[in-house]
Amino acid sequence: MAAPGAAPRTALVNRRRALGQVIALGALAAGALSRDLRAQAPPKPRPPAAQPPAWRPAPGMRADISHNVLADVDPCPRRTCVYSGIGGQKAVIAAWSGAAFATAYGTLGAWIISGGGHGDYHGNEVYAFELDSRRWVRINEPFEGGPKSAVDYDEGEYAPGIPLSSHAYQHAQYLPPELGGGPRGSFLMVVKYAAGRTARGSGRSHACDLASGRWSRYSQNRAGHRLHATSSTAFDAARRGFWRVPYGGDVLEFLDTTDRRWRSEAIAERGTRQFGVDHVCAIDPDRDLLVVLDWARDGGSVWALDLASRRRWHRVDTGNALLPAGTRGMSIEWCPPLRCFVCYEAGGVAFVRKLHPAAPDAPAGTWRWAIEEIGGPAPAARAGGPRASYSRFRWAPGAGCFIWADGSRLPVQAWRLRDT
Repeated sequence: MAAPGAAPRTALVNRRRALGQVIALGALAAGALSRDLRAQAPPKPRPPAAQPPAWRPAPGMRADISHNVLADVDPCPRRTCVYSGIGGQKAVIAAWSGAAFATAYGTLGAWIISGGGHGDYHGNEVYAFELDSRRWVRINEPFEGGPKSAVDYDEGEYAPGIPLSSHAYQHAQYLPPELGGGPRGSFLMVVKYAAGRTARGSGRSHACDLASGRWSRYSQNRAGHRLHATSSTAFDAARRGFWRVPYGGDVLEFLDTTDRRWRSEAIAERGTRQFGVDHVCAIDPDRDLLVVLDWARDGGSVWALDLASRRRWHRVDTGNALLPAGTRGMSIEWCPPLRCFVCYEAGGVAFVRKLHPAAPDAPAGTWRWAIEEIGGPAPAARAGGPRASYSRFRWAPGAGCFIWADGSRLPVQAWRLRDT
């Protein structure tokens, strides 16, 4: 027979156990909800360095900041390697190339590039200009087989996970650590264009881990719309992925970093635009707009798409101010301190164009173009080749200025806005 008081004590223990299970289940649910909310929230921006670097130019001024040049880390300076192509390493920048900026690489970040493509250059190595040391480094080595390899053009690869060299245009992006890019983040080639000796396109995305230098397939499937022509891309922090605007603009494709899959959708109301080969895009995070600069007809024009609805491209009213033909393919970068776009066409031009969205009526209302002169010595520029900069003109938040390079034997340059 049970001792007196045993039944009440047993019931009390059972109630405590039940309460503990409820609390544990609640904690698990709260943890899952917290994880879900973190998955839906945009990644936190990397805080800027406590003090800007001493080499940062004065407001409005430009400076050459590099201690070496890209050619100093050429893996085959005599251009006799199987991957050298027609142009050798200089084509990494010169052959229609864009670049990315790695905010988590060191204290101040790094400007990252890989390129070539077609017959220009077959090397697929990645380079970083480190702002901490102000020196170029080669992250990895080019694939030795080059164009004589058994190439898989559907995947855009020399070997499984090893991408072909291609014209980068605006396809070069940065995958930050918080989205799975590794401790320094990864250089992401979103799609390939003019890849390999037959110059084909591939919708497979490849990532190079900037800490290890290893390439791998990134996307689980392939983008598939109009890979025979160039496209523009932009990172969307709010949706944790990358938008791709293919040639024509009637379809959007989105690479989601949560499952690494491409998804496409048609724009319901196409409007009258026809985005051409050298169009570029960027995101206005304040108004949640995808903004395209296009030179398909009658000079350069500005288009905007509301990312919340994604129904119709709006041709932006800029007061009848069309971009000159010479600006074709220029970089467009959102500038957080000024809350506007800053555009640079390269080629030694001594000014930038600032695009101020209409507030608060964008994409309606009149947007305003303004020009700001680049102070100091004239920007360094190579003598020939494409002038377009695509995405080589990048904002470096830790340094509080813009960073770019225009040639393999030219200095890396920094420019600071007057009002920053």
